[in-house]
Amino acid sequence: MNGGRDHSGGGWQPVEPIWAGRRSPAADARARSVDGLFVLGAPASRWTDALAAETRAQIGGCLNAIELAIGLNIMRPATAAVTEALGPAYCRQALEAEPQLLAQATIDHFRFRAALVLVARGAQTPVPPQPQAGEDTPALLADEPDPTASLIALNLAEARWLAPAALDAPIRPDLPADIYADLAWAAAALLVQGCERQTGETNRDAIDAIGGAAALATARHDEAVGPYALAMRFARAVEPAARGRLANMALRERRLLLFAALAAQALNLALVAALAALLDDVPDGRIGILHAMGIEEETALRTAQALSIVDGAEMDSAAIAHFIEGYRRRTDEQTEAVIAGLSGPEPLAMRLALIDRGVA
Repeated sequence: MNGGRDHSGGGWQPVEPIWAGRRSPAADARARSVDGLFVLGAPASRWTDALAAETRAQIGGCLNAIELAIGLNIMRPATAAVTEALGPAYCRQALEAEPQLLAQATIDHFRFRAALVLVARGAQTPVPPQPQAGEDTPALLADEPDPTASLIALNLAEARWLAPAALDAPIRPDLPADIYADLAWAAAALLVQGCERQTGETNRDAIDAIGGAAALATARHDEAVGPYALAMRFARAVEPAARGRLANMALRERRLLLFAALAAQALNLALVAALAALLDDVPDGRIGILHAMGIEEETALRTAQALSIVDGAEMDSAAIAHFIEGYRRRTDEQTEAVIAGLSGPEPLAMRLALIDRGVA
C-alpha cells in the first residue's frame, strides 16, 4: 500500500486511499461501495491522517502474515513456484486495485484496532510487559489473582500491536475468526489472480491449491489467543464489584480495549458496541459509557484528549470546558438511554453503530 506510516522516523505522511490504483471495470461498481475504507461505515470526518495510515499499516501487516501462511500450505509445487515468483507482500500491493475484496466488518475492525494502537502509543508509559520472577505485579493485577494469566497474555498481545514494523513485514494476525477468514479469502483471490496473469488463462490447479491452502490456514487459526478474546476473558473473570475500579485504572494507562471489555461485561454490551461508543462517539456514546462505568472526571477528560488523534477533535480550553460541563450534568437517565441504544446482539449492534437512527 502506498503511503502509511513513515518507519524512517519522519512521522506520519499523507496517504492515498487504499483503493488508489487500477481496478477492473467489472469490479468498479462494487469498489465504489467499499471506497468507504474512509467513507462507508465511518464519515470522512472520522478519519485523521494518523488513523488512515495506521489502519492501512495494520491491514497490510496482517495480510502479509496470512499470505505467508497460505504459501506454506500450498501443496502443489507448480503453483507454489508461481506464487513465490509474485514476490513478497504481493497481496498487500494487489489489494490496492481490488479493495472490494474486504468486507465492511473487516475495515471497521482494523479502524478500531488502529485507533487503539494510536492511543496506546501516545501513553507516557508503554503497555506493561509480563512480570518476571521477583517483580511486583502490575497494578491492574494486584487485587485480582484469578484473571492474572489472561491479563498477562493481553499485555503481550497489545505490546506486539505497538511494535514498529517495516512496510512489507508481517504483523501477527491475532484476529477474530471472521476477520481472519475474510483476509485469508481475499489473499487467496489475489494470489489466484496473480497466477492467472502469469499464464493468461484460467488456472484450475492454482484455484484448487490456493483455495485448499487458505481453507487450511483458516481452520488452524485460533481466535482465542487474540487481544479481543483475551480482554473479554479477563473482564468475565474479575469480580463485578471490581470492574469500575479497574476500568478507571485501564483508562489511566490508555488501555482502551481493556476498558471496553470491562464496560461490555458490566453493561451487557457487545464488545464492538462498547468500542464504537468510545472511539466513534455514536451517538453521544463516549460520555455515556464513561459515565455508566463511573469514570472519574479527570480520567474521562484525559481519555477524550487522548482520542483526539483518532477523531481529530480540537481539545482547546473551550472544548475542555464544554466536555467537563457535559460530564458533570450527565444524568443517570441520559446514560441509561445511551446504553440502551448500544445494546443488542453483536451483528446488530455493529450495524446500528454505522447509521443515523434519527433519535436524540
